[in-house]
Amino acid sequence: MESEQERAMNLAKQGLDAMNAGDNATARRLLQECMSIRQALGDQSGVAKALNNLANVDAQEGNEEGAQALWRQSLEMQRGLNNLRGMHCPLANLSAAAYRAGDYALVRDLEEQTVAVARELGDHDYLAHSLDSLMQTAMTQQDYAYARRLQQESLSIKKQLDLRDSLPNSLELCADLAFAMEDFERSALFFGAYAAQRALLERPQHPQEKEEFAARVADLEAKLGEASCRAAYSRGKLMTLAQAIDAAAEFCAMPDSTE
Repeated sequence: MESEQERAMNLAKQGLDAMNAGDNATARRLLQECMSIRQALGDQSGVAKALNNLANVDAQEGNEEGAQALWRQSLEMQRGLNNLRGMHCPLANLSAAAYRAGDYALVRDLEEQTVAVARELGDHDYLAHSLDSLMQTAMTQQDYAYARRLQQESLSIKKQLDLRDSLPNSLELCADLAFAMEDFERSALFFGAYAAQRALLERPQHPQEKEEFAARVADLEAKLGEASCRAAYSRGKLMTLAQAIDAAAEFCAMPDSTE
C-alpha cells in the first residue's frame, strides 16, 4: 500500500508533468494536495519544495509577484532548516526573476548567496558553475575586476577537478570579458581556442548559438580588423586545452588598470 510520503511524491511528479504540459489548473490542484499531505506529516522541507513548485505555476501564468512571494517563502523555510541543497531551486528562480526584471543588483546578491551555499556544501562543481554565473552578472554591471577574480577561482577549481567538459565554457567567458574590456586580440584568441575545444568535445553548436557566435566574431573583426582578428583566432585554435587555460588564468590574474 502506498504511504503518505510516497503519495505526496507521486502527486508532486504528476503536478510537475501537468505544469510542463501547460495544464496549470491541474498542476496547482495536485501540488496543493501534495503540500497538504506534507504539512500533515510535518515534512517542512517537503512543504518548502511544494511552495517552490507552486511558485513555478504562478510564474508560468504570468503572476511574477505571487511567484516571487512563494519562492522567498520557500527559501526562508529551507534556510531555517539549514537545508543547503534545498535552497538551490528558490535561489535560482528568484535570480532568474530578478534578471528578467533587469534588477542586476538583486541578481548579484542572490548569486553571491548561491556561491556561499556552494562553499558551505563543499560542492566544488556546483561552486565553479555558481562562480561562472556570478561572473556574467559582474560583467553586466561592468565590474570587470570582480569578474576576473571570480573566473580565476572557477578556472582553478575546474583545473583541479579536471572538469574538461566545462573548461571550454571558461574560455568563452574569458573571450567575452576580454571583449568587454576592449582587449580585442585576446578576445579573438580565446574565441578561437573555445571553438577548437568545443569541436574536440563533439558538441556542435545549435543554430541559434552558431548565429550568435558568428555575430560576436563579426563584431571582433570590425573592432580589430579582419586580418588581425583571423590571425589571433587561428592562434587560439592551435592551442592545446592546457595552453588555452593557462592563457585564460594569466589573463584573469592580471591587475586591473583601474586599481
